[in-house]
Amino acid sequence: MRIAVLSDIHGNLEAFEAVMADISKQQCDRIICLGDVVGYGPDPGECIRILADARIPCIKGNHDQACSSDEFPYRMNSIAQAAILWTQESLTRAEKLWLSNLPYTIEQDQITFVHATPYAPDEWDYVTALWEAENAFDNFRGNICFIGHTHEPVAWTQEGQNIEAEKFDRLHIEHGKRYLINVGSVGQPRDRDPLSAYVLYDSDKGYFDLKRIAYDMAKTQEKILAAGLPMPLAQRLEIGR
Repeated sequence: MRIAVLSDIHGNLEAFEAVMADISKQQCDRIICLGDVVGYGPDPGECIRILADARIPCIKGNHDQACSSDEFPYRMNSIAQAAILWTQESLTRAEKLWLSNLPYTIEQDQITFVHATPYAPDEWDYVTALWEAENAFDNFRGNICFIGHTHEPVAWTQEGQNIEAEKFDRLHIEHGKRYLINVGSVGQPRDRDPLSAYVLYDSDKGYFDLKRIAYDMAKTQEKILAAGLPMPLAQRLEIGR
């Protein structure tokens, strides 16, 4: 079984289309999106339609939740607030309903898929520290959990009581280990690599592949500025931060 797992599209249509084009070459059995389809980027509706038309299972992210309502996003920073308010105005009622109906977690074949954390999927905590990874491992069944939310791809591995984090291009699965895999971001990477990221999981050959995909960034930047969205949202794409 080959599964493509992607996250944090954030309304970046050009990045999303480039990633989907690459996935189409991988002979995947399944595609799963870990949420934050919208927010930040200039094409939220188009990104929703691609997922909906392809019937790709998708999890609810914090930006999806914020943009599906008409409430002011008090918990966000000023740039995120501006993007969310713009997205709320841009989405149709049907698109907001689609976002609001997304689940917080998906479990398939003893694999857990969640946007932020398996222990509090609707609280939007981050897994960046050892104690947060420990908490995550304690709160999912099976040996594999995929997450997003931080926009930084990393593999946390657990063997007995030992937990380690590592960057990876290809990570081979070892017997006796459990894996918490952050798949990075399609639309707004933050690991100082501007290329879009997603993860290909091959259960038969036993590995996780981190894929990095180029896209027409200049076009996305032009659309961000034309929409009147904050300039830093365009600038940060170039540095992947």
